[in-house]
Amino acid sequence: MNPTPHNDRLEEFFRQSLENLPPSPEPDGWDLPSDRVWEGIQAHLDGAKRRPAALWWIWGAAAAALLLLATFFFLWSTHRRLDTLSRTVEDNRLRIEQLQQALEEAQKPLPPTPAHSDAEIAREKPT
Repeated sequence: MNPTPHNDRLEEFFRQSLENLPPSPEPDGWDLPSDRVWEGIQAHLDGAKRRPAALWWIWGAAAAALLLLATFFFLWSTHRRLDTLSRTVEDNRLRIEQLQQALEEAQKPLPPTPAHSDAEIAREKPT
């Protein structure tokens, strides 16, 4: 069984190249970064650079909370308006039913009244 899990040529090339390296770096220090690189790294390690990121997170969280609050208020006010409109529609429906019943009552024919003679009407009138 082969000790390496992959048998591709690139991996074999790197393995052979790295095995032939000397155990310690060259004395001229070619493998050490320059002072400019270390200054850049140090600048990024300072705590001052981390504040804007933290400030950005605070502003982002505040914006998200504001958006959530605005969405909640919008949904709440819409629900409230729908309730009010539903009550108004129901009140109007009941009022229409009452008016229809009153109209039906008004359109019913009156019961016939007995015909009165002029003499009966004169008798009923006090003189």
